[in-house]
Amino acid sequence: MNRVNSTGSFLYFDGDDVGAGIELMLLEGDLAGAADLSVRISEAVSLLASSLELEMAAEVVFAAGDEVLARTSLPIIAEDIERLREQFRTRSGLTISCGVAESAGEATRHLHLAKLRGKNRTEVVTIG
Repeated sequence: MNRVNSTGSFLYFDGDDVGAGIELMLLEGDLAGAADLSVRISEAVSLLASSLELEMAAEVVFAAGDEVLARTSLPIIAEDIERLREQFRTRSGLTISCGVAESAGEATRHLHLAKLRGKNRTEVVTIG
């Protein structure tokens, strides 16, 4: 068990290349494909938000588009985050990145680092 953080944390998830995928389908005239992808993403985001609430006792700040921001006071376990990311991939067919930190601003910063470092990963502020 790899404990990431022992204090309250924000987890900020964002789907990888979602807009580009939908835009490509639209440019190629694949309206049905774009609509299907949109539904799969909505379902995956809804499942992610529910899983955060039920399994991590998290308060979902927002869940919209391909993003979820949540706050929890429970310890964050790396394996739990990876399992949630895999659930998203299975449901949507796309990967998702995550930033974890003690503030929403730092979680946003770490989400951007995850994107810049190749996507499909989690970046965490490691505490003590």
